[in-house]
Amino acid sequence: MDLNEKKETLIKLLELFLSDRIPADDLSNFSWDIIEYFSKNSNHTLPPTEKFEREFWFTIWQIQHLCDDDHISDGSAAKELSSALSYLKKDKAMPTEFVGRRP
Repeated sequence: MDLNEKKETLIKLLELFLSDRIPADDLSNFSWDIIEYFSKNSNHTLPPTEKFEREFWFTIWQIQHLCDDDHISDGSAAKELSSALSYLKKDKAMPTEFVGRRP
């Protein structure tokens, strides 16, 4: 798995979701695929750690938490995922107290 490619895919999916061009299920399915891959493989078969992983994993976990009807309907999913996207794209620095790590 190429994490750089997955990061770019995640950015595109978030942009599409935030512009109402894909449903939250597409984000959720992508995040589950990533989590399952990392959960099922051993450390010696996983890709090396990348500098952007803290923001990447923070975003993946945010998707898991926010892609439900309640968070979507109250607008919190869009707000929080927009912030996560800006961290992932390095437009803003992610606060140091935010956690993002591999499963």
